[in-house]
Amino acid sequence: MPFLARLLALLLVPFSAHAQAPPRYDLERLLLSPRSAALGLNEAGDVVGWVEDTEQLSLSALISFHDERHAPLVLPNVSVFTDINEARWCVGASLDGWPTDAFVEDATPVLGEAVAYHPDSGRWPIDFSDTGFIAEHSSAYGVNDAIPPMVTGIADIGECRLAFVATVEPNATPTLLLPWWDSDASEGLAVSTPNAATGLGRQVVGTSRPCGITHAACEGIAAPTDLGLSATRWDVDGSPKGLDRRASVQRRGSVGRDIASSTGWICGSRMTAAGCLSEAVIWKAGVVEVLPTPPGMAVTRARAVAMNESGAAVGWMQETPKGPKHPTVWLADPRRVFLLDPLVVQPGWTLVEVTDINDRGQICGSARRGSLHQNAVVLNPPPPIGPPA
Repeated sequence: MPFLARLLALLLVPFSAHAQAPPRYDLERLLLSPRSAALGLNEAGDVVGWVEDTEQLSLSALISFHDERHAPLVLPNVSVFTDINEARWCVGASLDGWPTDAFVEDATPVLGEAVAYHPDSGRWPIDFSDTGFIAEHSSAYGVNDAIPPMVTGIADIGECRLAFVATVEPNATPTLLLPWWDSDASEGLAVSTPNAATGLGRQVVGTSRPCGITHAACEGIAAPTDLGLSATRWDVDGSPKGLDRRASVQRRGSVGRDIASSTGWICGSRMTAAGCLSEAVIWKAGVVEVLPTPPGMAVTRARAVAMNESGAAVGWMQETPKGPKHPTVWLADPRRVFLLDPLVVQPGWTLVEVTDINDRGQICGSARRGSLHQNAVVLNPPPPIGPPA
């Protein structure tokens, strides 16, 4: 839908919780570089991602601290960081080649060597291949706030891609807690922090599918969806729990992307019963909340890629299968949905993607100004956003 038509549709809808004026975000560019992206942030506003090195034709991992935005840390010996916890532990992968587009498209797993890093440990990351189980073809995707922190990710083992959980400590080999040796291939994308107040233990979320089997994919879309994917939660003992319990559409392209430690809520997407269309959802202890779409907007595909503890989520929507993905935020209490386009951010900037949201409402991702390459950015909500945790 053209921009003016979408704006008119919003104005013509009666005032309600879904039609409230969107908050105005202040866009903060993290560094001047040819090309970069922010993939994760913590509660303090520290951001991780990647930056392009045009001279070396490679990627370098990026850390931008909230109190030192003028001096971001770039690690040329690590290609990308995907997540950062409160203690500033970063996880990601050291990659060969040029996987930029794959890393920013639906967080498609791109495997190199899974690594963890802490700024106090010098310039060299911790390599997960030292565990003896996690091979060279691996990547770390999520880290929680436990002590020591737990990391989840993906490792290629023969024909299967398996999720793993390990703990990391400075100057020590990671301790592997649990690989999943079952009939399914699995991908660990996020790990929760054990919560004593609610009694919720560590949980891992991601996807699973039968190992070694290729499933039909939806055709005619920009990023084909494997219909064999099933959104999955693994409990402390490694036992899997399928999240999409609709009997008629079991294992039909559902993806679990993030988890809130205090509630156990999980965000992601699932295919609709109509076929190769998807909807953004939050799984809430057996109850599924289908996240709304903007009034007057016909959406064919949507996904929530990250959420905070209050239930606010970020992700994207598409109006046509091959059309552009519109970065989206779903606010909580009351639930509202807004496209993060020029209605929200400063004029002249166009968001490419949004990848994470913290409890202060800050959102990270990438944006471009005019025809320039994308740059890592943080969207700061209206003040006050509260002090860093």
